[in-house]
Amino acid sequence: MPKQFFIILALVLALGACANTSQVLSTKQYSSQHSDKWVLHAQTAEPEHRELWESSCVKAWHNAGLSAEPAFKHWQSQEVQSSTLEQAQAAGFTQVLVLDTRALLLPQAKSAHPVGNTFEKEFNGGERHTIKTYRDQVDDSQPQQRISVDIYPLASHNKPQRLAVDSHEANQLHKIARSQCKALAEFIQAGQH
Repeated sequence: MPKQFFIILALVLALGACANTSQVLSTKQYSSQHSDKWVLHAQTAEPEHRELWESSCVKAWHNAGLSAEPAFKHWQSQEVQSSTLEQAQAAGFTQVLVLDTRALLLPQAKSAHPVGNTFEKEFNGGERHTIKTYRDQVDDSQPQQRISVDIYPLASHNKPQRLAVDSHEANQLHKIARSQCKALAEFIQAGQH
């Protein structure tokens, strides 16, 4: 076989290995503007992981040509409430994206009864799913890595939208965050006009 064939095959395999394994699960596209200024907030069970998620998403947003900042630079609150949305709007943001990563990062059970870290979460359209946590999947060959995402428009007439992001990455937080944030950025970019 010619040498060129092997070079092309190696290139195809290398690009395939870089493919994003995450997909956004939503019943509709989210409509936004190129001029929108996003603030990205990660809700985590372990606060030390918040900066990892928000920084990964900001990088993905910038790579997609979107304007975004991490929420940890603007507020320390772990939960997003109406006062947080008011604070974001006062700071000039037009969109707030909240990633609920707690399904992946629940702390070890502190109960005397070892039940495991599974729980149910409602996703798009009211559908309920049982979720295995990040730590429960360490030995899984195809781990379930689903997070829920809420988008709050601050300067438009759009309604908030809930969606989910699902992936099957290597079970490493930085890889999960990078993959899911890239999928979200591509989803938002596709809905811009």
